Amino acid sequence: MKKLFPASLLLTCLLTSCVFATENIEICNAGFELPPKYSGGELNNDSYELDNIFSIRCIDSNVAQAIGLWASECNSSQDLNIDGHPVRHFCQYNKYAHGNHSHAYFASGDSIYEIAWTGKEIDSDIENLIKNTPPSKIDDDAFYDGMDLCLDIQAAKN
Repeated sequence: MKKLFPASLLLTCLLTSCVFATENIEICNAGFELPPKYSGGELNNDSYELDNIFSIRCIDSNVAQAIGLWASECNSSQDLNIDGHPVRHFCQYNKYAHGNHSHAYFASGDSIYEIAWTGKEIDSDIENLIKNTPPSKIDDDAFYDGMDLCLDIQAAKN
């Protein structure tokens, strides 16, 4: 009986650590520690995607199109700062998925990133993903002005 208890305790600890294991990825020089619910996706050079429910991508190569197209159709938006990172959060109800879908655009280093997920709020997982990236080298005002310019560019196309 004494040997059974330590063995079962060890097995429980191993199973628990597997369930709560995180995955570390790097996209365009920014490291992201993915929580378990977002682990197991596909990593490319500048993006990570998990089953159309979660993605992270560096959008430096086409910021205006990435932000403008999606944001022009959103239901709500919010500007905030997460641990020194300027963030613009857009949310839209997706009638095909019968739920809300969000996009958070933020600055880290000299780059702009987009995190997209199923949900309406920036929860602690999304917040931690943003705040654990390198500090932004882009001024908050310049970041938000750039976001507004992207929306203006998209509006002019319509």
